[in-house]
Amino acid sequence: YRIITECFFGYEIQAAATIGRRFTIHHGYAVVINKNVVAGDDFTIRHGVTIGNRGADNMACPHIGNGVELGANVIILGDITLGNNVTVGAGSVVLDSVPDNALVVGEKARVKVIK
Repeated sequence: YRIITECFFGYEIQAAATIGRRFTIHHGYAVVINKNVVAGDDFTIRHGVTIGNRGADNMACPHIGNGVELGANVIILGDITLGNNVTVGAGSVVLDSVPDNALVVGEKARVKVIK
């Protein structure tokens, strides 16, 4: 299964990852989701998204709430939480927790708006 998805679809979502209902991938090439990731319902991502741990000595991964949307080429790493109804802009790197209903953008992602 893993070889098929990596070769033909261009993404690696490890089987042990916990992802809720209505998970959507738009343009799914180059997506990586670590086995320790937990994501809620109505989770939407685009191409180039990486979600995982911060290194071999720290295997903790993000917890992602319901209704979260990630733009293209977003990176989310470490033992952090993205709240419910969060939108992360394209190209953002998220290394800190994000509250519910937030819009975050930037290479070192910062909360810009609480929806």
